[in-house]
Amino acid sequence: MNMSMSNKPSAFFIMLAVIVVLSITAGCSYDSNPAAVFHDEQSAALHMDKSYVALTELNRLSEELYSASNKGNRQLAYTILGHLEKASALPSVRQQGTPQGWIAFDKSLKEVKQVLSQTGSSRDWYMQAARIKLASDALIRPEAGLWLQYEDILGDDESRMRQAWQSQRKGYSEETLISLRIYNEHLQRFEVAALMQRDASLLLGLRNQLVYTEQLIRHVEKEGKTNATSIPQAFQNLILAQSHLFQGDHPSIAAQSDPRVMMPGGNPSSSEQLAILYISAIVMSMLALVGWRRFAYERRHGSPYSPANGNKKRR
Repeated sequence: MNMSMSNKPSAFFIMLAVIVVLSITAGCSYDSNPAAVFHDEQSAALHMDKSYVALTELNRLSEELYSASNKGNRQLAYTILGHLEKASALPSVRQQGTPQGWIAFDKSLKEVKQVLSQTGSSRDWYMQAARIKLASDALIRPEAGLWLQYEDILGDDESRMRQAWQSQRKGYSEETLISLRIYNEHLQRFEVAALMQRDASLLLGLRNQLVYTEQLIRHVEKEGKTNATSIPQAFQNLILAQSHLFQGDHPSIAAQSDPRVMMPGGNPSSSEQLAILYISAIVMSMLALVGWRRFAYERRHGSPYSPANGNKKRR
């Protein structure tokens, strides 16, 4: 009887001990998951913070390069460029943006370096410095990059083109082309930033429409068709292509614009699209220069510009 009574407390304590051990074990296993989750979140936060710090440094150097180009400080710009090349090569930086954007970014860095090693005006590398600055800003502020403000600027440029064409006053076509040249310069300025955040086909669609509009204006002027309805439609397609780029809409504007703007041979690859963009920019710049020389000549002499006569005078 006494032994039976003594065994009952022992069994009770054993059961109590088992319950306590199970509770502790269960508690430990329950706490392990939150700890692992917290560790993963902390690692991700540290990684994001590291990327942000690197992007902030890239942005700071880009702003300094832009400032040096404004002041024409070639030596300072060259020093900053070296730091900028290293900062932009970091893996934590390169994982942001797009491959096409970084190809364009590296090309701008290379062109700045090439121009700085030569004699010439700071204006020659101002454009590239601006492109680098806007691209760096787009990486650190993807939702509110400075390049997005160019949508209104391009809208004003297009409005001036339209007004100049509709005025039908003397020299209206050249005024239209001058506004188009300004539009092109603004577009060149934020192209790299746009490539960091948008598909290259959207930028290519706007480029194609801009080239086509310029060619159409010259053709209509040559034919003397002052009331051509194709010009207002080209302006409208330009606005549409512009909207697609800034809003990031798909499909590409090439499917909706004038069929003569479409690229033959199917859709080009990413590298081909980028090459076409640069070729288009060069063509636009050359045509704009010819147009400006013609306009300036007519204003000075009051007679049509003749390249042949101009060459004879220079001899």
